[in-house]
Amino acid sequence: MFYYTLGSIAVIVILTLWAGSIALQIIRSDSRGERIDKIRNFKKGKFLAIYPIAIPIYFMAILYGKELSKANIFECFLEAITKAAQLVSVRFAFSDLKGLMDASFLFTVCVYYCYILILLNVVLFILSLFMQFLWEHISILAYERYHGDKYLVIGNNEGNRKLYASIKTGKKAMVDNISKETALELYGLGIVNYTRENLAKFAAGKLEESYRQIVSDKAGKISIVVNTEDDEENLEIAMALTKKLETLEKEIPADDIYSRINIYIFGNPQFESLYEEITNAFGCIRLVDKYKKIATKVAMEYPIAKFLSEETVDYSAGLLKPDVNINVVFLGFGDVNKQLFLTYAATNQFIEKVGDEVKLKQVNYHFFDKEKAYHNKNLNNSFYRYRNEFYNFDKASLDYKPMVNEEDYLPLPDLPSREIYHPTDINSPDFYRDIKKIVKASENGAMLVFVAYGSDLENRDLARKLSLMINGWKKKDNVAIFARKRMSDDDEPEIKKGEYISFGLEDEAVFDMDNLDDSEEMRMTLYRHKSYALEGELRRRELEGLPAPTEEEIDEIVKASEKRWYVADGLKERSYRDSSRYATMSLRAKLLMMGLDMVPKGAADDGAADVGLSRDEYVESYAGADKADYYSIEYKGRKYEFSKRTSVDFMEDTKPYYMSIEEHFRWNAYIISQGFVPAKLKRIKNGADHGKNYTLRLHNNLTTYEGLKDYRRIMCEINGGSEEENDVIHYDYQILDDVWQMLDNLGYNIRNR
Repeated sequence: MFYYTLGSIAVIVILTLWAGSIALQIIRSDSRGERIDKIRNFKKGKFLAIYPIAIPIYFMAILYGKELSKANIFECFLEAITKAAQLVSVRFAFSDLKGLMDASFLFTVCVYYCYILILLNVVLFILSLFMQFLWEHISILAYERYHGDKYLVIGNNEGNRKLYASIKTGKKAMVDNISKETALELYGLGIVNYTRENLAKFAAGKLEESYRQIVSDKAGKISIVVNTEDDEENLEIAMALTKKLETLEKEIPADDIYSRINIYIFGNPQFESLYEEITNAFGCIRLVDKYKKIATKVAMEYPIAKFLSEETVDYSAGLLKPDVNINVVFLGFGDVNKQLFLTYAATNQFIEKVGDEVKLKQVNYHFFDKEKAYHNKNLNNSFYRYRNEFYNFDKASLDYKPMVNEEDYLPLPDLPSREIYHPTDINSPDFYRDIKKIVKASENGAMLVFVAYGSDLENRDLARKLSLMINGWKKKDNVAIFARKRMSDDDEPEIKKGEYISFGLEDEAVFDMDNLDDSEEMRMTLYRHKSYALEGELRRRELEGLPAPTEEEIDEIVKASEKRWYVADGLKERSYRDSSRYATMSLRAKLLMMGLDMVPKGAADDGAADVGLSRDEYVESYAGADKADYYSIEYKGRKYEFSKRTSVDFMEDTKPYYMSIEEHFRWNAYIISQGFVPAKLKRIKNGADHGKNYTLRLHNNLTTYEGLKDYRRIMCEINGGSEEENDVIHYDYQILDDVWQMLDNLGYNIRNR
């Protein structure tokens, strides 16, 4: 009996240690998901240990019952294993244990202790299932009955989970056709989830419910995110939502529905023309190109001018100094780097003075990829259309020369950039030789390198190698290396200052509801779009001798402008909207070229006081003697002022003059990147559209700065009005004339670099 007592004590100790270990694991779990996983998987890992622990209990009881007959030890052990295995199905057998339990109190305690722990496992498992069922049904019911802001995320994937987690207000839910295992995983993450096979039908149904509720309540909004990671399915859902909106709008018209229903369709830029067909449903449906979102964030945070200094820029005029050379290198030319190229080209234009003439200083873009950049259907339909239709490459001068009759057009604008193609493998010795040549060419200028050719690890590895190599070539502060990284994590080793900059974090730039719904770029663009409309109306009224608008009329102008921005009914309105977008994206680059910068209020991180330039200080720094007059209006208790340059006698050789030239060159680059080409003079003079046709992608202002003066005179002959009434150059002044007030209202300071 002594040995049975000793064995019982040993089993009780082991069971206690096992139970304590499991309890600590559950208590120390970081999330509900981890706790649920440990409870549900009680037959795995450490939970499985309870069944081997039960084997000695049965072995002792069987051995005790057969002791007088001198039982075979091995047979007793095998029988104990069989009995213990039955516990997996919660079959408690006392008959085999009765003899020893009657003879030993400690053994009885041992048996009940083991059975209670097994029963506790089962109860916890059943309870967790019930709690999941209860939580899912209560959460879905709460979501459906909620009358405030609601979010529906369609598609279960890593990006959508991060986006779901970023939503901090209202009620939110996710829908996808998922397995029970995935449903459990989402429950552990606290994600309210619908499981449906027909996502398009379900989404349309939820849209109708929300539409009727919003119109009835006259409050709240619904945001639907469609990101299944399958373009065909995304398009199918988008078409279903579009048809439902068309039906509902006919039945229950709502003028402001574009501001209350936001549908975000994720799409691959490869199919952009297909998505554009369905992104105009009353301004509610918006295409999300994650590569554009990434490029926008990078271009606004790291404009090329950030890496130029007073050694290369004349801050008093915003001009590059002589012999400055700017190079941007793309290692790999996939979706991310393609969009970075288009965005940088449309937002980073530079000018220099050669003698008495102000000229465009092209940025050199280098592409290291097996495929040449111009072997791309989207680029040839957009950015390269102007070059392909108007220029030929002249081998003698190694430059592009016009192949059209230039007399048929207003002065042709320069190509917005210079591209150099390097079909060099990064493993080739020629790769570092080519990079070294570009580094040397950038000594009096700046060089940006974007590494996005492979996995995150490959990108970071190559970026670090390049950094060390360039440092060995006496790297200066004007070289910046960027490494593509998709998602943030805690495993990335600390980056030494100056090595490289990680960019393209999708959970920050893309899968964040604030950036998707109310990004810095969107707020600036919408503000600029409304200001543009107000400035145009104020200018028209003054030139026509009409009184200033009343507050009610101002309110109507602002609302109409906002609706045009969202609805963008047609190619013309979309172009106006995107034109404002790229103009605001270039703001920081312009300020940096003038020796200034923009920083969020309260975000000074360099020891400087959080005090920006006053409005008068900014105007004096920017304009000097070339100050604009301003229209002044009162709207909703606040005073607003807008640029007023009604005379066409613009002062020359001033900072505003040079910056207006830079802005026109930047606009040229933007409109060229959209696939527009110059209209012929004949069409401008005699055509019904005067050379501005958004279907054919022709534009009558796609010319040089001096060409805009020729255009103004032509329009005077056609319209019979004054040059002031037909001037378009004043638009190139507006953005910097008005920038202080815009940034101040949006929470930014302007300060010296």
